[in-house]
Amino acid sequence: MKYLATILLIGFVGVAIFGFMWMPHQMSDHAGSDCIASLVVGKSLCPDGNNSFSYAFYHFQAYEFFSSAIIVSVAAVLAIIAFAFILTFALKNFDPRSISRKQIIYLKKRLIEIADSLHSNLKNFIRWLSLLENSPSL
Repeated sequence: MKYLATILLIGFVGVAIFGFMWMPHQMSDHAGSDCIASLVVGKSLCPDGNNSFSYAFYHFQAYEFFSSAIIVSVAAVLAIIAFAFILTFALKNFDPRSISRKQIIYLKKRLIEIADSLHSNLKNFIRWLSLLENSPSL
């Protein structure tokens, strides 16, 4: 299992780093309609093949976009996994017998107060919206 994870990690890093090498590099017949870089950067055509620097910079912009997308998605997945581990640990160590009867009664009262205030706020909001309504003509 450890070797499989290592191989998958190397594969993802390899695609993220060396993915630009798989783009077509024929500068003479490089049309924007079949180039993924033109879709990512937002222009209709790639730059002319006469200037190698502008051509390379244009495609590195697309590569930069893909690299940042991979990092952002990995960060989101890692945050979700960390949250799941913390939640699992908290629920594993939770003992329902440690809650007293007074705490349960207090929580019930507090939840009822919150629900009443939300209902009151909703009624006030609807009353305010009714002031904005146009009266029908007689």
